Amino acid sequence: MDRRRQERLNAEIKRIIGSALTNMKDPNISSLTSVTEVNITSDMSFCDVKFSIMGNQKEKNKIIETLRNAEGYFKKEISDSLSIRQIPKLRISLDESIEYANHINSILKTLDIKHKDDNAVEAFENYSEGEVYQDEDDFGRE
Repeated sequence: MDRRRQERLNAEIKRIIGSALTNMKDPNISSLTSVTEVNITSDMSFCDVKFSIMGNQKEKNKIIETLRNAEGYFKKEISDSLSIRQIPKLRISLDESIEYANHINSILKTLDIKHKDDNAVEAFENYSEGEVYQDEDDFGRE
């Protein structure tokens, strides 16, 4: 399959599943659930769908299981909206990249690391005020 067509299908399937997700009336699905990524294989037999869910791990597991049980509903919505010969098998999984990024940010905030370039902004401001440096470059770095 052409890469551009594959990207268009990914975007369209993501839109369809996102719309179907908002129309679901299941009380187990949190309003803080969203589709973050869709990747269809080149032979269109499988489609990986990642969901971002805010909540504790128990709630996430329950919602992912509910979404997996709703695969038929999602496939019907896709078939109603797209004209493709074969509707791919959906492989639904949890996207934890947002939580992982928040975890990494919290670790980085606890570290007190000074970089050489931390003084570059201050040096630039002093330089723009007319102060001249005698070092190797004009920004106060050695």
